[in-house]
Amino acid sequence: EVLPANEIRFELVTGKSLERTLKLRNNNEHPVAFKVKTTAPKRYCVRPNCSVVRGRESVDVKIVMQPLKEIPSQSQLWKDKFLIQAAFVDEEDADLPDAKAIFDKLRKEDLVDQKLNCSFDLPLSTSNLTTVAESPPLLTKNTPNHKGEHYAAPPAPDPGDSLNPSLLMERSLEASTRYSDTADEPADRDTGSARSLGGGASLGSGGGSSARDVEKDLLEKLQQERRQSERLAKELQAAREKEKNLIREVREQQQLNKDAVDALSDLQAKFQQLQTKSRRQEEEKERRFAALSAGGTDMMMQQPPAGEMMSGMVQKVLLSVIVVLVAILIAKIMSS
Repeated sequence: EVLPANEIRFELVTGKSLERTLKLRNNNEHPVAFKVKTTAPKRYCVRPNCSVVRGRESVDVKIVMQPLKEIPSQSQLWKDKFLIQAAFVDEEDADLPDAKAIFDKLRKEDLVDQKLNCSFDLPLSTSNLTTVAESPPLLTKNTPNHKGEHYAAPPAPDPGDSLNPSLLMERSLEASTRYSDTADEPADRDTGSARSLGGGASLGSGGGSSARDVEKDLLEKLQQERRQSERLAKELQAAREKEKNLIREVREQQQLNKDAVDALSDLQAKFQQLQTKSRRQEEEKERRFAALSAGGTDMMMQQPPAGEMMSGMVQKVLLSVIVVLVAILIAKIMSS
């Protein structure tokens, strides 16, 4: 709901900014995003020009006309209009800080429009009856407007309107009405020509709107660069953590290899000891056998006992087991 619903009235004076207030009320439970546009973006400052209204809440929109240097005549009065577009948004979108980004995501077919005409009252010294009000255009299939709607050709003037050239000119230009985004930032902070609205002022400079658009684009690019920088920093941190893990795994594997090499060295030393001991036992057996053959029964009494022969067999079995274990350990080291 928009109050006032159809018309915004300004009493024209010179050297003073003119302020009017629109109340936008959301009579639903869901949040609504809105945007205010005008056919004369250089003449007005709107704050806020884009925002979100929560369910069952309202917001005041300030409209400020920049100060006039001189009062126009009745035939030179403007045919300014305002267009308010609104649509429902999701609860999670309503919490975003950038209202413009929320509105830009809306589909055109979901938007609801409401138009407000501007009327201007001239001082009594200029005219006794100076209110100029306009009605919304009719729709037809001839001339498209900014939303794909179509304005009809201006209706034929009444006989009484022939004496009013201003009204005839307004009707002839009705089909060419276009709405532009309103401004919510000042164009000139030094002249003091317009009163501030929470940081916003008049649009006295003709290039203020384009400069503000450039500034917004630069800010958006800066935010994108910051997000990309944060993403790259996170990826770099993850890569460093992965590198640390790999280094730790390599060191653990090196330690395991070192332990395996040490164990292999121990086994080789034991293997050599067993080989030496086995070789000595074989030599001892051969010597005893030679003595037995040459010396007869006396030498037979000196044969090695059965326990000693059994110990030699056990040593051979242990030697075979050690050889197998060494082979398995070497194969494991080679595979790792």
